[in-house]
Amino acid sequence: MKALTTVSLLALALFSSNSQAADATRGTQLHNEQCMGCHASRLGYGNSGNDIYTRENRRVTTLAGLQKQVDRCKNNLQIVWFDEDVADVAEYLNATFYHFGQE
Repeated sequence: MKALTTVSLLALALFSSNSQAADATRGTQLHNEQCMGCHASRLGYGNSGNDIYTRENRRVTTLAGLQKQVDRCKNNLQIVWFDEDVADVAEYLNATFYHFGQE
């Protein structure tokens, strides 16, 4: 019985770690639906709204800082997202614009 419990816990741990991997494709969808309204219209950073991510004096300088900024925006706009959604958007932004940890 103890061996079965150990195997079950190991399988659960592996499943949990795999299911928590950030999904850049889902992040793209969430970003386009929720973030571009502000970035493209209110902030005035060019036509695409993406200029805020590529400007020289950007505030975000680490992957942890990127996740915090996405969470801050979510909270300020009162967007109802799970932690996984925040991670997905941060993954999309990192893969597309920031490239932290990918040098």
